[in-house]
Amino acid sequence: MALEDYEFGARRCSRDSICKFIPQYAIKDARFADCCPAISRYNLHAYSGGGRVIMANSLLQGRGEISEEVREIVFRCQLCGACQTSCHIVTELVEPLEIARELKFRCVEEGKENQALSSVRARLVKTNNIFGKKQSDRARWAEGLQAKDAGAEAVETLFFAGCRLSYDESFHPVARKSLQLMLEAGMDVGILGKAETCCGGRLFDMGYRDDFHKLAGTLAKRIRSSGAYRLVTACGCCYGTFRQFFPMAGIDLEGVEVLHVSEVLEELLGEGKVELKKAVPLRVAYHDPCHLGRLGEPYQRWEGQYVKQMGLWVAEPDREVRRGLGGVFDPPRKVISAIEGIRLVEMKRKREHAWCCGAGGGVLEAYPAFAAWTALERMKEVVDEGCDALVTACPWCETTFRMAIGESGGGGPRVMDLVELVAMAT
Repeated sequence: MALEDYEFGARRCSRDSICKFIPQYAIKDARFADCCPAISRYNLHAYSGGGRVIMANSLLQGRGEISEEVREIVFRCQLCGACQTSCHIVTELVEPLEIARELKFRCVEEGKENQALSSVRARLVKTNNIFGKKQSDRARWAEGLQAKDAGAEAVETLFFAGCRLSYDESFHPVARKSLQLMLEAGMDVGILGKAETCCGGRLFDMGYRDDFHKLAGTLAKRIRSSGAYRLVTACGCCYGTFRQFFPMAGIDLEGVEVLHVSEVLEELLGEGKVELKKAVPLRVAYHDPCHLGRLGEPYQRWEGQYVKQMGLWVAEPDREVRRGLGGVFDPPRKVISAIEGIRLVEMKRKREHAWCCGAGGGVLEAYPAFAAWTALERMKEVVDEGCDALVTACPWCETTFRMAIGESGGGGPRVMDLVELVAMAT
């Protein structure tokens, strides 16, 4: 796709600013009615989904260009998709999220990339991971576990750790426990080990489409070669990449089912293959990661056109409109609720209307202060609910929350991974 492919919808934006807020029916508190971190933080219409649509129209019609100011606005966007989820309640014609993404692609194509992200890209392309670490250290987290080498023998289930769980030692317990629970349940599971690479999702969100194609294409071949029919990850960002970005880029996993570890845990709990023996007396809130939740909705390519019938624009053939409803919402909540002693409470913005953690779209790397501000806005909801802990299911979310809390002086509710919580109960 290209920016031009979204011009039809872009020219029909109703300018109603609904993309700035969660839907009226979902608002529980006026303090937590905003949905877009960028417009909330910078308070200029250009930062909103609708503002980015206007920006795209200006570029497409030759009325504007990518100046330094425009570039800054383009890259100060987490691509969290909240604008599009709200927009698609009233219209299916406009695709503000995809337009915002295409604006990043256009900046890179015209040589007007963000310099901080350019450095990240160079490091990732060189080392196959976002941290620039040695490929030989990729599987250190799995040392001592009896997992098959999926590069050498066929497996039914492939566990994909991802960059953060592989290289950030603070997340090694999450990766190890995820794999251990599956092995103890008798699953035929393996890992790619040193052959695993970055999924490429952060490259895609930063605007580097061509680099993503190369990296993801190679990884897809290795996944298919493993013989696995299930691909499991404990990273929300990796999950969203496999479910959304791979098919968006035309990269086919050929029938491999993509699952988040929360879905597997729900399944194993139901079969009695994982037992939660210990009580965990905590009042917790669950944060829906964007790429696991609303952006975890599977992407379905549509090739058609809109025709006018009785004064209305109608898709021919029919298309599946992405409304953010098809992601992973219930499994994490069911796993948490199965733990004795836990009291799970919902925040004001939840499920497809959840507020972003702040990490996406390269914002964590290029604008860490904006990422931290976004995370602290979310923590206000956790505090408002009187919770002991915030539980989530993505290491990038957890990293950003912990960074923001640390920079603000510490204290308050702790941040936990879903698997960490399960480990406390087993």
